[in-house]
Amino acid sequence: DWSASTFFSEEGHVCDVGADGYRAPELLLGYPFYDYQVDIWSAGVMLLEWLLGSLEVFNFGQDDMELFAIAQLLGSDGFHDLLRRRQIYCPPETLLRIGYLNNSNWLLLSNNDRAFGTHSAETVDLLDRMLKWLPEDRISAADALSHPFFENFQENVDL
Repeated sequence: DWSASTFFSEEGHVCDVGADGYRAPELLLGYPFYDYQVDIWSAGVMLLEWLLGSLEVFNFGQDDMELFAIAQLLGSDGFHDLLRRRQIYCPPETLLRIGYLNNSNWLLLSNNDRAFGTHSAETVDLLDRMLKWLPEDRISAADALSHPFFENFQENVDL
């Protein structure tokens, strides 16, 4: 359930596109333009939830809390890059809350007892390419579908 949806538009959109916990960081910060990389973020969150065996990894009901949870996972360098490159205003209290955090390097996958199955290098690589602070750094949908993660699925599907 992505709650609301929209079509790509150069004219901007309402920033509450998507369900809490699945909205891309730029939307949480009020950036008014939707692009397809927003959907890549949402799909990456769903992949992360599947791997962790836990729903609503980033759903805290408050945008600043979700941003903080994302920063705990991805580190804060990309957060500051996003603010700078997109010229997004961020409230001082959110900046203070996030501060400067290091990237967890996906340790939560190896340290989680409920994590689903094995986490191959391909799985972690795809997840890492989907969940990037900067939309332009996220993998495209076409590249994601041709990623080695899906090779086993493609071999077992008769099209």
